[in-house]
Amino acid sequence: PKDHWKPILDKILEVSKRTGREIPTVASLDIRVLNEDMVRSLSKISLALNQYQFGMQSMTPGALDLANRQCKDGTWENGMKMIREVDPESQISLEVIYGLPGDTFEGFLETVDFALGLRPNKFYMFPLLVLPGTPFWDQRGDFEFRITEAPEYMVVSNKDYSEEDMRKTFRFA
Repeated sequence: PKDHWKPILDKILEVSKRTGREIPTVASLDIRVLNEDMVRSLSKISLALNQYQFGMQSMTPGALDLANRQCKDGTWENGMKMIREVDPESQISLEVIYGLPGDTFEGFLETVDFALGLRPNKFYMFPLLVLPGTPFWDQRGDFEFRITEAPEYMVVSNKDYSEEDMRKTFRFA
């Protein structure tokens, strides 16, 4: 929720000042709730590697709908611009996932193009893992997931992302 971040960051900053020690903090952030006040607060604590980390996942509308990750047009561009203006020394890391239901190999390549166009300092590509206890796990039959049988439960294919396309994407990544 939009209002939960402030007391957490305030506490990290207060303890850091009181003890005279930085508290390295890793934060996986949601670009949809990022605002200038949050970036100013984040810039005052010791982010690990001075890095803002975002799970973009995909820019394919169908995949975003199924993962409940919809973003308005301009959200990513405006968020990245704001971070760079408010905290110019920061590093920005983006993560995308391939093998999402509602996505395809071509959609994944479009996501990569979009993400790299934002000029992140770091960029990561990961296969989808369908973990027990998650909505995708509970609906794995609906999405026709084929996953590895043992942990890490990596997606081999689903009704939208073929096994051949997963292999192509893995080689590309």
